[in-house]
Amino acid sequence: MEFLDSAVKRALSDLYEQLRQDKDPAISKGSTSKFLFKPHVHTRISMMPVCAHLYRLEFPSCKDSGNFFCLVGTVVRVGPAKLLEYAKTYQCNKCKNQIDVKAIPSKFHSFPKHVECPNLCLNAKVSPVGKENSKTSEHFSKFKDYQEIKLQVNK
Repeated sequence: MEFLDSAVKRALSDLYEQLRQDKDPAISKGSTSKFLFKPHVHTRISMMPVCAHLYRLEFPSCKDSGNFFCLVGTVVRVGPAKLLEYAKTYQCNKCKNQIDVKAIPSKFHSFPKHVECPNLCLNAKVSPVGKENSKTSEHFSKFKDYQEIKLQVNK
């Protein structure tokens, strides 16, 4: 979906520049502007065409991650918005090399128990960066917003 967001931003930027070059009074500097450039826009897709490869009748699994499809159903319950930690930064205590480790989605976004230094340091411990100070751990962990939705599939 990021590529759709970037395409909309690029189209809005081009339109704004074209209107500014045409000296449209809607965006002149002295007047109260009717047309404002907004950099934070997102794409919402609705009314997708009926194609067999786009629509699903069963719930998606981990192998469907990153694929574009439509799931038709009735929302039964919506949970609260939460944060999901999807990556952590570890540091080798011997060579001070920092390693980015991603969570495993098929294992409920858990992290591997044993992380090894890519430099193959002997008898070196690898620990999460910022573990001692909770304020700094936020800078070395990556989070995403997510929300659980209970869906009843229409058949």
